[in-house]
Amino acid sequence: MAERRDGDEEEAYVIEIGDKDVVIKLEACNLSLVGKLVADKNINTGVMQAVLFTLWNKPTGFLIVEIGDKTFQFFFTDERDLLRMLQSNPWVYKNSFLL
Repeated sequence: MAERRDGDEEEAYVIEIGDKDVVIKLEACNLSLVGKLVADKNINTGVMQAVLFTLWNKPTGFLIVEIGDKTFQFFFTDERDLLRMLQSNPWVYKNSFLL
């Protein structure tokens, strides 16, 4: 439950998440990998996604989300693409290891 305070009044907001939404998000995470880029420089996630998309043979539904400092979650829609990437590591991006 999230709370909001306006002066002396206190309001509570409830956000409901349906079972179907939870199942969809869990399935998406099942087809994802998390990796950390060992680099001193800042990384543009969009550029990295475009480069890796090409290098990794254009996996269907490929998406990168930055989830922390140089830590990324790589989403796939086809398990074969995910397994191919997993078996082919470590990867190098802009002269830095992606582990």
